[in-house]
Amino acid sequence: WAEAGGYGDVDASDDGAAATGMSFAMDKEKNQLTVTPIKSLDGTVTLPGSKSLSNRCLLLAALSEGNTRVENLLESDDIRYMLEALDTLKVPVERDADDKTT
Repeated sequence: WAEAGGYGDVDASDDGAAATGMSFAMDKEKNQLTVTPIKSLDGTVTLPGSKSLSNRCLLLAALSEGNTRVENLLESDDIRYMLEALDTLKVPVERDADDKTT
């Protein structure tokens, strides 16, 4: 799987993996890639608007520690329901006054 996915020969000693603090191992017999969690992630990801991606992004942000900024959520009833659910669960969500999804 990893080789077919463009990962080539996956090796936990790979310099790219070491630079990110991430380690992984490929079990070729089981065709399984195991990635150990990293302690933090910092960056920007821009994706096209999608109900599924917007909901997953909100859920991952709710489960993560620290602050997460989410922009350009898809405007839909499902997203509003997710935001209401996060409010019900007392997940702190700071909303932009100009955001249509609130």
